[in-house]
Amino acid sequence: MRATERQTELRIKRLQANRFGRAGVHAPRHLIRCLALAVFMAGCTPLLMHCGGSAGAQDSDSTLLLSLLQNENDFSSDSSAYTSNLTVNLERVRYCKNWLCTKQTTPSKFRYWEEEGVGRGHQRDTYIATISQPSRSNVENLVFFAAGQQPPGNGVPNSLTGQDDKYKKNCEGRTASCNRSIDGRSLTRQVMASGMFPMNRTFMAVAFDTQFNHLRSSDEKADMERAYLRWLLDKAYSSNVKRIYLAGSSRGGCLVMRLAQAIRENYSYRNIPLIVHSFDGVCKRTQNELGTYNSKIYNPLNSRYFSWRTNLSAEFPYKNRLAIFHIAGGDEVIVLSGAHSFAYAGGNVDYGWYRQQWVNLEHVTIGRDYSVAAQTISPALQHLQANFNSL
Repeated sequence: MRATERQTELRIKRLQANRFGRAGVHAPRHLIRCLALAVFMAGCTPLLMHCGGSAGAQDSDSTLLLSLLQNENDFSSDSSAYTSNLTVNLERVRYCKNWLCTKQTTPSKFRYWEEEGVGRGHQRDTYIATISQPSRSNVENLVFFAAGQQPPGNGVPNSLTGQDDKYKKNCEGRTASCNRSIDGRSLTRQVMASGMFPMNRTFMAVAFDTQFNHLRSSDEKADMERAYLRWLLDKAYSSNVKRIYLAGSSRGGCLVMRLAQAIRENYSYRNIPLIVHSFDGVCKRTQNELGTYNSKIYNPLNSRYFSWRTNLSAEFPYKNRLAIFHIAGGDEVIVLSGAHSFAYAGGNVDYGWYRQQWVNLEHVTIGRDYSVAAQTISPALQHLQANFNSL
């Protein structure tokens, strides 16, 4: 048996142990080998939730095989062992049309940024990869991952989105898009591998650089928030949406929290299950962003770290079918910057609609380091799985 086919068979055996074993029955060995061979011949493995030419595309045969191997509501919590890197088409919201950049264009798919008045320089520096985009009428799940603020240069890695270091290199100027890799250890790939969001019914995208930067003015941030919100919600009809999942780290964490607020304010989406993950999300206190104000909550695991207090109960008045998970560290993002994450409580809490967990980790470690995945990615996946069917 070829190596890839053998790996697929082992994957099915593990799924068999998780699924059939609970019922006290076992799938026949010939069925396992048959399924493994069929999946291998189809050019798709259960850990890769898309097949075919373009990123996110999935043919009906592969969908059928995946449904046999892994029901969308019966997923394994140990998917990390089977997840590979994924190549995606990373697109720029705006790019130059000539060498001097005197002519520029914003593709129609990103028209929201232009219509909402987002600065054109910020548009050019916004990098987004669409992993899956079925036709609007088929979308039941909206999933969006946002990396933290990117420093000047060619870009830095992020363990949520899975982006690599220097992903912007040779992807600037007149370049509209470029192929880049998403790390198999990332939260993005782990969520894909879990099977919770079938790609043929899910719009899924990752922002490597949101440009939702800490020092932007309140008006600039409001423009960007509206652009992201319209872009995301236009991918589905509200009457068809079953779940929304948003996750972000640092400034990306603040962005997804603000998007979650806006979604909840929209009556059409108010009762749709909404799961939000913030990894040491940083909102600007001096702008009262996300309700943060001049009151410190010290990290109970490290008194050198603190977060800015916010009353999230007031920020999210509509708590029905809402599940927020916030990992708080409180380390100062940049020395003497005053930039810290937000927090709602002084300890680890779980109010159902809101769960908070403190970690004794530096800020950049939370958003970039895979070696601490047991304190970041793993609990996030557990929270997502726990709330997936309960909301």
